[in-house]
Amino acid sequence: MTIKELAQLAGVSPSLVSFVLNGKHKDHRISDEVANKVRKVAKETGYYPNGLAKGLREGMSRIIGVIVTEISNPFFADVVNNITIEVEKAGYAALFASCNESSSRLSELTQKFLEKNVDGLILTPCQGSESYIAALVESKTPLVLIDRCCPDVNVSSVCLDNAGASGILTRKLIERGCRKIMMISHDLDVSCIKERIAGFRQQMSTAGGVEPSVSIIPFHQLEKGCDSVVAGLTDSDYDAFLFASNTIATHFLRSLRSGRPDIYNNSVFASIDGAEPYIFMDRPVSFITQPIQDMSSKAVRILLDNIKTATGDPSPVKLSLPGKFASNGCW
Repeated sequence: MTIKELAQLAGVSPSLVSFVLNGKHKDHRISDEVANKVRKVAKETGYYPNGLAKGLREGMSRIIGVIVTEISNPFFADVVNNITIEVEKAGYAALFASCNESSSRLSELTQKFLEKNVDGLILTPCQGSESYIAALVESKTPLVLIDRCCPDVNVSSVCLDNAGASGILTRKLIERGCRKIMMISHDLDVSCIKERIAGFRQQMSTAGGVEPSVSIIPFHQLEKGCDSVVAGLTDSDYDAFLFASNTIATHFLRSLRSGRPDIYNNSVFASIDGAEPYIFMDRPVSFITQPIQDMSSKAVRILLDNIKTATGDPSPVKLSLPGKFASNGCW
């Protein structure tokens, strides 16, 4: 069914059909009666607009490309879901992919999305991707980073206040009486992890009386790395553990419960990011939940504003949003 055939069935001109189906009938003084007739015929015949032709006319695809680092992570799954909702509200669709913490894969996926003529990109940068992000900015590609930022690149980003989040958790642990606190993190050289470690060190320094301890575990060997840290613990080492992410938390708690149940049963735990597995644990874990809905909606809004300017990102916006403290038990 073409728009011309639909117009013939409705007894109107093709341009009138276009005005009605694009919600512009009132602008052209087309009566509601005629507009309803056109919509009725379109529905009965199963007509839908040719999106490709429309996109070519407008010079837009009305598609947003979204690339995150690890789609299997519940956090990124929620980000993807919320971005989908927000872009659809604005009349766009979204294409999604996961780069699995590979900078080369990120560049390959981004290039494929650009070849599909996406109007803009929402990306989570991974280790080693800063130069590529800078090249995208230089080419004036509409772009917003989410969850992680590139401090040395003049590009918009929407992230958690990572230093503030780890600082809140560290302060809570200290207020509870914990003094021997170890932070468990992985070795990815990305902004969110570096900021979380910095927030922990800063809060420990403010408290005084104890040196902050940070154990770094290889990202691609989390299980083996957690087992190694647990094996090296002694009875008097630590009374609390702070995890840089929910993925690290679940791996380490599993290792600690099986390898050192005595420490597991007598320690206090806190983590950035909530996770469903915490609900089923027999030990309480306090955590900071990220404002995923707010982060997603702001990232989409900034990107759409950049797309409208057609000049990339003329005035980069760098947002750092506060998280919310929560616990799965009396803490």
